Amino acid sequence: MARAPAHQGILPLGLGWESLSRSQVVAPPLVRTAYRVDCAGQRCRPRFLRIWRTGSAPSSFVKIVGAEEYERQREVDALARALKENGINTPVAIDKIEMPDGDIGIVYDWIDGVHPNGSNSDQYAIGRSVGRLHDALAEVQDDFNLAAKTDARLKDLLELAESQRFGAMWSGIYSCEVAERFRGYFLDFYERMSRNLGPNHGDLHPGNLLISGTADVVFLDLEDAVHSRYWFGSDISKIAERLILPSMRKQGVDWGRQQLCAVVGGYQKIRKTRHLEKGDLATAILWGLGVSVLILARDWPPDSSVAQNELSKFAKIEHSVAEWGHLFC
Repeated sequence: MARAPAHQGILPLGLGWESLSRSQVVAPPLVRTAYRVDCAGQRCRPRFLRIWRTGSAPSSFVKIVGAEEYERQREVDALARALKENGINTPVAIDKIEMPDGDIGIVYDWIDGVHPNGSNSDQYAIGRSVGRLHDALAEVQDDFNLAAKTDARLKDLLELAESQRFGAMWSGIYSCEVAERFRGYFLDFYERMSRNLGPNHGDLHPGNLLISGTADVVFLDLEDAVHSRYWFGSDISKIAERLILPSMRKQGVDWGRQQLCAVVGGYQKIRKTRHLEKGDLATAILWGLGVSVLILARDWPPDSSVAQNELSKFAKIEHSVAEWGHLFC
């Protein structure tokens, strides 16, 4: 069990300070105060805690998981450690804390940095870093059986996409047509996205990228990497989707083309044998939206606010691809 240094505090995200001594940090009654109780009387825990030393920068953070999720997280943490040994900058687990009600807090090193956005990002450097990540993943993919895990995941999604069950899920819901369109993207581009495969991070939105003080790119949240051996350019398409396209209207067409070509150029500088053809990124974005809708249908009721909000977001991305996809180099 982790022992936090004396005079540390735990800051649950979205809550106020809790100044705790060493013994208090691991005492269940006081740690319990870090939980938010709402959701119609059911306990709702924060996902992360931050641990500070008094008068200094944050020293570590804690990810709270249930006992079942902890077993899956151990594999993710093992992958992170293997990537770290191959030169990739990513947080690694250093300890764990037994939490109330059987939950487990996984303690990680803290890495300072800022999340990139459309105006503060060196896309060429990000592309190079993604290339190095893919090289490192390729080195360890057999050790973690990434191909078999991806095949199993895609088999489940393909079965759902081809079944009548998907249509029945959305029947009578006003967004049914949108969901069906995204299912079509998954099926239409499945064969194309199933060729020229390579291991990917799997969820490279700006929140999972961190630019450290040394300009290194830090990769966060590797949960999807254990089953994301997709078309090799999927991570680059996600960066285009989430980091470049949203700023295109404000920054202008010339800026957008420059940024897109920079991230592709940086990637191909590292992975010289991986050539991105014109149109590949736009196709990968639409196929990725299809994957997301299938996972959404599997995990959430289609008429839930979560499902509807996500579909609305996906539709905006689809519109951006239709408007700007011709710029992809």
